[in-house]
Amino acid sequence: MLEKYALKQVWLFGSYARGESDLSSDIDILYVAETDCTDLVISVVSEMKMPQKRVDLSHYTREGIAGLVTRGSLFAWHLREEGKPLYEANSWLGDLFTTMPKYDNHIEDLKVLMQLVKETGESLDTSKSTVIFDAGVLSTVIRNTCIILTNYLGATDYSPYAPQKLACLEPSLKMPISSSEYVHLLKCRHISERGASVEGMHIDLFALREYVRRIDHWQNGCFSFVQGHGVKYAS
Repeated sequence: MLEKYALKQVWLFGSYARGESDLSSDIDILYVAETDCTDLVISVVSEMKMPQKRVDLSHYTREGIAGLVTRGSLFAWHLREEGKPLYEANSWLGDLFTTMPKYDNHIEDLKVLMQLVKETGESLDTSKSTVIFDAGVLSTVIRNTCIILTNYLGATDYSPYAPQKLACLEPSLKMPISSSEYVHLLKCRHISERGASVEGMHIDLFALREYVRRIDHWQNGCFSFVQGHGVKYAS
């Protein structure tokens, strides 16, 4: 039946794959197919007796996921290192992972995140209707910047706790906001992406603009750190 719909791979990744799920965690699923197989993938997940939680699906074609793997993208490494196959029509993806090149796109990926912060600052200056969304974006920027840096320092942490890991590895690169402020931004992401309740949430526009300023300064420091050390750590 699964072959009939060209469903090739279903992988669990994220907090449930790491065994670090909590009440706010989604079930993160990647599937490989040439067509939309949402209902079929949900049935596969159900058969695994996963908790009754929101399922967040990432759909890739064979060509799409192969492109990430052959480039050695950080997401592909995340899937290889922490992902768990729930269904495989064959061993194609697992075999492809064995030939994946090292991730070495730290500089370019940091540039993308730096640009995202600038765009978020511009959004906050022009509209108040997207404040919760923009706050969530800032949490993603911080987390992904820290994932990139922990990878660069040789101890990759893909979890939401990557900022704490980075602070231990290199205190000079500690995130520019407090842990409680970061958690607040994470909650905003849950609201904007998952439709979580906004009850009790207070978003201070002035504070967000200050976060943008601090994060921008911090990112420049992270960028200079990687640029200045070259392959010293990454090798």
